Amino acid sequence: MNSKSILLFLIIFCWQVPIFGLQVDEEKEDLDRLQALSLLKACRESASAIVKGDCLIKIQAAYDTLQTSQLNEIAEKFDGRSFQRVAFDFEAKQFLRITHSTGTKMTLQPDLSNGKDAEFIQEKLMGAVVNEKFGYLRSLPDPKYRTEHKTGYGEFLESIFFPDVRLVGFTDDLGQGRLFSKRDQYEARAIALAENFESIETLGSGKVRLRFHFDIPNSSNKKEYIQVSTYEIDSEKFVILMFEIEIREKETGKFLSRSIKSNIEWAEHHGLNLPCRISTTKPRFIKIDGKDVGALEENTRTFHWFSCNEELNETLFDHAILDDSTEMLRLADPKATKAKTFDAQDD
Repeated sequence: MNSKSILLFLIIFCWQVPIFGLQVDEEKEDLDRLQALSLLKACRESASAIVKGDCLIKIQAAYDTLQTSQLNEIAEKFDGRSFQRVAFDFEAKQFLRITHSTGTKMTLQPDLSNGKDAEFIQEKLMGAVVNEKFGYLRSLPDPKYRTEHKTGYGEFLESIFFPDVRLVGFTDDLGQGRLFSKRDQYEARAIALAENFESIETLGSGKVRLRFHFDIPNSSNKKEYIQVSTYEIDSEKFVILMFEIEIREKETGKFLSRSIKSNIEWAEHHGLNLPCRISTTKPRFIKIDGKDVGALEENTRTFHWFSCNEELNETLFDHAILDDSTEMLRLADPKATKAKTFDAQDD
C-alpha cells in the first residue's frame, strides 16, 4: 500500500469512527428511552387492574407562613386531619365518598401590641353517591340534593374531587385535575416524556430512576430554565416509589426550587399492589390580608383497604346513606369501621 493509499485509508477510518460512535450513542439512547417508557406504561397497566375497591383514607395536612412572612405581617398556621371513605366500582360506574374533616387555623401576630393570636377550629362532614346517571350530594347541615349528569359522570366526579387511586404516582393530588373525563391527557403526557427523556439509572434492589426535562418558556430575566421530572420505580412490582419535580437553570443545571416531592409506600393484596402511604411536600400560596404568602405544605395520606377487586356491598352506593348523618360519620370513623391500620390516637 503506497503512501497515498495509506493517507486515504486513515482519512476514511478517522471519519467513520465518530459516526459509528454517534450511532451507537443514539441507539443506546433510543433503547434507554424505550425502557423508561415501558416501565411507566407497566406501572399504569398495573394500577389500571384496580377496578373495584373500598378503603378509608386518613389525610393529614399542615403548613405555616412563619418563614416567609415579614415581622410586621400576620402569619398563618394550619393543621388539619380528615378521614375519607372511598368506594368505587368502575365497571358498574358506582362511587361513594364520605369525608369528615377537622382543622385548626391560627393567625399569628408577631407584634402583640397590634393584636392577639386567633385560632379557628373547622369541622366539615360531606358526602357523595354517584352512578352513571345521577349524583347525590350533601354537605351538612344542608340537606341532600340530586343532580343529573349533563356531560358525563366523569366530570361530576372531578367536581367533587373524587380520588382516583389508579393514578397514584402520576399526579400529586388524587382529587384534582381532569382525572376521569380527560384521561387521554395522561397518554399525551407519556408522549411528552418520550420526547424529553434524559436518563435512566439502576439503583439496585430492583429500583430504577428515570429523569426527564422540559424547557420552561417565557423567562423574565433572559435566563433559560428547565423543569426536571424524576421517577423512582420498582421494576419488579411496577409501582412508582418516588416522584419529584425540580426547577433548574438550563445552562448550569443549578438547582433553584422544588415544586413537589412524593414518596409512596405499597402493600400487596391478592396479587395487586395497593398504595398504603403517600407523603408529599409542595409549595403553595396563602392569601393573607389580600397578599399571597408562600408556604410549604406537608401532606400525608394513609390507606386502610377493606377490599379490592372483590364484590362490594351494594348498600355502599345507596344514596339514602346521605340522609343519615350518623351513618355518614360511622362510615368515615376508623374505630367504628375497625380500620386497624390507624394507630390508637385515631380510635
